[in-house]
Amino acid sequence: IYQKKKEIPKAIEQLEKAQAIYQKIVEKDKSNAELQRSSTVPLFQLMNLYAQNKQQTLAIKSGEQAVEILNQLQQQGKLYGEHKEWPAIFKQALDQVKAGK
Repeated sequence: IYQKKKEIPKAIEQLEKAQAIYQKIVEKDKSNAELQRSSTVPLFQLMNLYAQNKQQTLAIKSGEQAVEILNQLQQQGKLYGEHKEWPAIFKQALDQVKAGK
């Protein structure tokens, strides 16, 4: 619906305002309940999308920190055996998350 992450909170706020207006309309006339329901679904979809974007942002930040730490350990010669592959493995996983895969 909204591609830019910055627009999602604004859209949620607008839908919440619309939801409040629809609630008042429904309270006055119960036959308008469908009007309120039709605004509730997009609101929850946007809130879910926003939460997913926040989680992805946090995951990327944590992944970047992990890759940085692993690279430092590798440069210091503190990774042994299969652990030597971890910086590359973590970097590849991080790149996939950033690409949205």
